[in-house]
Amino acid sequence: MNLAREIDNRINGLRSKSSGISDTGLMVMMAITLADELAEAGQRIKRSGQHRKLEKVREGAGGVQLDLPFAGSDEQREPYPGTSNK
Repeated sequence: MNLAREIDNRINGLRSKSSGISDTGLMVMMAITLADELAEAGQRIKRSGQHRKLEKVREGAGGVQLDLPFAGSDEQREPYPGTSNK
């Protein structure tokens, strides 16, 4: 299932449960839900120890920047080489 269809299905599900909410409100609810799910997935990856394997993939990418964010990471990574998060 592609991402757009998945998001559309989830928004329709929210719409059916919550009458009277604007499309903007539904989009905000969907964004919060997705952000929460992403943070939880990052925590599960970190707890499982799989983040070390993903870091090796990232390091071995041969100069290709892979954006692999981990919720609760112990270190702040530069988004791109030579830049900072500040």
